[in-house]
Amino acid sequence: MSKTITQTVTFKGATAKALYNLYMNAKAHAEATGAAAEITKKVGEKFNAHNKTIRGKNLLVSANKMVVQTWRSRTFERQDPDSILTLRFVDTDDGAQVEMVHALIPDEAHPHIKKGWSDHYWKKWRSYLKNK
Repeated sequence: MSKTITQTVTFKGATAKALYNLYMNAKAHAEATGAAAEITKKVGEKFNAHNKTIRGKNLLVSANKMVVQTWRSRTFERQDPDSILTLRFVDTDDGAQVEMVHALIPDEAHPHIKKGWSDHYWKKWRSYLKNK
């Protein structure tokens, strides 16, 4: 079986463009999360994040708006299919938000990954943006 994580996270004072760049710019991604990342904005290109513990491939990239990727944690079992991550970046009246749907997560990885998005991305992004 697999599970899906759906999260909408608001960042006051940010822009959709800034949030998109935090995820899709390798240098900003690494600075914001505190872990090495290699990522490009090209469809079909591979990426890795969090010191190569996460890897995947860009399926769709719409600048400043949306990213769809295959996504795989090193904790996935060999037979587990890649999960699919969709991130939408949307401007709001007082900032911007990330609308995330992370599908096809193996049951045993679900709790760790759900907590990981909050701990390793959203909290760290807030801190990073606050200090910019």
